[in-house]
Amino acid sequence: MPIGYLDVPAGAELGTKRQLVKALADAYGLPDLAVFFLEHSLDTVAINGSLLADDQQRVADQTEAYS
Repeated sequence: MPIGYLDVPAGAELGTKRQLVKALADAYGLPDLAVFFLEHSLDTVAINGSLLADDQQRVADQTEAYS
């Protein structure tokens, strides 16, 4: 059985996780697929030398996208 890992923002809604798993399974044509979600809060992720939590617009955008 194939295994996949998805890094997602902490608190992502179950419906969003279901959509991600379905899209992954559909894209690769895998009927049996184990997926492990690795959740990260925005204060544990940095891009280009800045914590994502420092960009309040990005925090708001992420919250909306994964709710």
